[in-house]
Amino acid sequence: MKTKNEKGIPVIIKIEDEIAKMGYLKNTAGAIVDYVRAVSRGSDFQHYNEWTLEPDNWILLRFSYTSTKTVAITMGVPLERLPDTTGIKADTGHWRNRSRLYLKRAGQLPGAFRCIEYAYYYSSNKYRKRHGFPEKPKAAV
Repeated sequence: MKTKNEKGIPVIIKIEDEIAKMGYLKNTAGAIVDYVRAVSRGSDFQHYNEWTLEPDNWILLRFSYTSTKTVAITMGVPLERLPDTTGIKADTGHWRNRSRLYLKRAGQLPGAFRCIEYAYYYSSNKYRKRHGFPEKPKAAV
Protein backbone atom coordinates (compact mmCIF):
# COMPACT_ATOMS: atom_id res chain seq x y z
CA MET A 1 0.00 0.00 0.00
CA LYS A 2 1.18 3.51 -0.71
CA THR A 3 0.79 6.18 1.93
CA LYS A 4 2.55 9.45 2.66
CA ASN A 5 5.08 10.15 5.38
CA GLU A 6 5.13 13.31 7.52
CA LYS A 7 6.74 15.25 4.63
CA GLY A 8 4.06 14.15 2.16
CA ILE A 9 6.39 11.81 0.30
CA PRO A 10 4.72 8.55 -0.89
CA VAL A 11 6.01 5.42 0.86
CA ILE A 12 5.01 1.80 0.47
CA ILE A 13 3.88 -0.06 3.58
CA LYS A 14 4.86 -3.71 3.65
CA ILE A 15 3.28 -6.35 5.83
CA GLU A 16 6.73 -7.04 7.32
CA ASP A 17 6.79 -3.45 8.62
CA GLU A 18 3.62 -4.03 10.62
CA ILE A 19 4.80 -7.43 11.84
CA ALA A 20 7.97 -5.79 13.21
CA LYS A 21 5.79 -3.54 15.42
CA MET A 22 4.05 -6.52 17.06
CA GLY A 23 6.54 -6.88 19.92
CA TYR A 24 6.20 -10.27 21.64
CA LEU A 25 3.74 -11.40 18.91
CA LYS A 26 5.98 -10.60 15.92
CA ASN A 27 7.13 -14.22 15.49
CA THR A 28 3.53 -15.43 15.78
CA ALA A 29 2.35 -12.92 13.16
CA GLY A 30 5.31 -13.74 10.93
CA ALA A 31 4.62 -17.48 11.13
CA ILE A 32 1.02 -16.94 10.03
CA VAL A 33 2.04 -14.76 7.09
CA ASP A 34 4.76 -17.22 6.05
CA TYR A 35 2.35 -20.17 6.16
CA VAL A 36 -0.35 -18.37 4.17
CA ARG A 37 2.15 -17.30 1.53
CA ALA A 38 3.54 -20.84 1.29
CA VAL A 39 0.16 -22.48 0.64
CA SER A 40 -1.27 -19.65 -1.48
CA ARG A 41 1.17 -19.54 -4.34
CA GLY A 42 0.45 -16.69 -6.73
CA SER A 43 -1.27 -14.60 -4.05
CA ASP A 44 0.15 -12.01 -1.67
CA PHE A 45 -1.10 -9.55 0.91
CA GLN A 46 -2.33 -6.10 -0.09
CA HIS A 47 -3.19 -3.45 2.49
CA TYR A 48 -6.60 -1.84 2.58
CA ASN A 49 -8.29 -1.62 5.99
CA GLU A 50 -6.84 -5.07 6.66
CA TRP A 51 -4.15 -7.09 4.94
CA THR A 52 -6.11 -8.94 2.27
CA LEU A 53 -4.68 -11.89 0.39
CA GLU A 54 -5.15 -11.29 -3.34
CA PRO A 55 -6.30 -12.51 -5.74
CA ASP A 56 -7.44 -15.55 -3.68
CA ASN A 57 -8.93 -13.62 -0.76
CA TRP A 58 -9.71 -16.49 1.60
CA ILE A 59 -7.96 -14.79 4.54
CA LEU A 60 -7.49 -11.27 5.91
CA LEU A 61 -5.14 -10.18 8.69
CA ARG A 62 -5.10 -7.19 11.00
CA PHE A 63 -2.32 -6.36 13.42
CA SER A 64 -3.09 -4.29 16.51
CA TYR A 65 0.10 -3.09 18.14
CA THR A 66 -0.72 0.17 19.93
CA SER A 67 -2.36 -0.73 23.25
CA THR A 68 -3.08 -4.46 23.23
CA LYS A 69 -1.08 -6.65 20.90
CA THR A 70 -3.51 -8.75 18.84
CA VAL A 71 -3.46 -10.60 15.53
CA ALA A 72 -6.99 -10.71 14.07
CA ILE A 73 -7.50 -13.40 11.42
CA THR A 74 -10.64 -13.33 9.26
CA MET A 75 -11.29 -16.48 7.21
CA GLY A 76 -13.84 -17.36 4.55
CA VAL A 77 -15.63 -20.11 6.46
CA PRO A 78 -18.44 -19.85 9.04
CA LEU A 79 -17.38 -20.01 12.68
CA GLU A 80 -19.37 -23.18 13.37
CA ARG A 81 -17.38 -25.07 10.69
CA LEU A 82 -13.94 -24.32 12.15
CA PRO A 83 -12.07 -26.98 14.11
CA ASP A 84 -11.83 -26.59 17.89
CA THR A 85 -11.16 -22.97 18.85
CA THR A 86 -10.85 -23.63 22.59
CA GLY A 87 -8.61 -21.03 24.20
CA ILE A 88 -8.91 -18.59 21.28
CA LYS A 89 -11.35 -15.70 21.16
CA ALA A 90 -13.46 -16.34 18.07
CA ASP A 91 -16.57 -14.78 16.56
CA THR A 92 -18.29 -14.28 13.24
CA GLY A 93 -16.71 -11.85 10.82
CA HIS A 94 -18.47 -8.94 9.14
CA TRP A 95 -20.45 -11.43 7.07
CA ARG A 96 -22.25 -14.51 8.25
CA ASN A 97 -20.08 -16.89 6.23
CA ARG A 98 -16.82 -15.57 7.72
CA SER A 99 -15.12 -16.23 11.03
CA ARG A 100 -12.56 -14.23 12.97
CA LEU A 101 -9.93 -15.32 15.49
CA TYR A 102 -8.09 -13.00 17.88
CA LEU A 103 -4.63 -14.15 18.97
CA LYS A 104 -3.02 -12.53 21.99
CA ARG A 105 -0.46 -15.22 22.88
CA ALA A 106 1.97 -17.42 20.98
CA GLY A 107 0.45 -20.44 22.74
CA GLN A 108 -2.72 -19.96 20.68
CA LEU A 109 -0.82 -20.55 17.42
CA PRO A 110 -1.34 -24.36 17.14
CA GLY A 111 -5.13 -23.99 17.34
CA ALA A 112 -5.04 -21.04 14.97
CA PHE A 113 -3.01 -23.04 12.44
CA ARG A 114 -5.61 -25.84 12.50
CA CYS A 115 -8.31 -23.26 11.70
CA ILE A 116 -6.21 -21.54 9.03
CA GLU A 117 -5.46 -24.87 7.34
CA TYR A 118 -9.15 -25.79 7.37
CA ALA A 119 -10.09 -22.39 5.94
CA TYR A 120 -7.49 -22.73 3.19
CA TYR A 121 -9.11 -25.90 1.89
CA TYR A 122 -12.77 -25.04 2.48
CA SER A 123 -13.15 -21.28 1.87
CA SER A 124 -15.28 -20.36 -1.09
CA ASN A 125 -14.91 -17.15 -3.10
CA LYS A 126 -15.24 -15.89 -6.68
CA TYR A 127 -11.58 -16.52 -7.45
CA ARG A 128 -11.78 -20.16 -6.41
CA LYS A 129 -15.05 -20.74 -8.24
CA ARG A 130 -13.38 -19.49 -11.42
CA HIS A 131 -9.90 -21.00 -10.99
CA GLY A 132 -10.54 -24.09 -8.88
CA PHE A 133 -10.24 -25.03 -5.24
CA PRO A 134 -7.03 -26.30 -3.61
CA GLU A 135 -6.67 -30.06 -3.69
CA LYS A 136 -7.47 -31.47 -0.28
CA PRO A 137 -4.82 -33.76 1.23
CA LYS A 138 -5.63 -37.45 1.44
CA ALA A 139 -6.17 -38.76 4.95
CA ALA A 140 -3.34 -40.79 6.43
CA VAL A 141 -4.11 -44.47 6.82
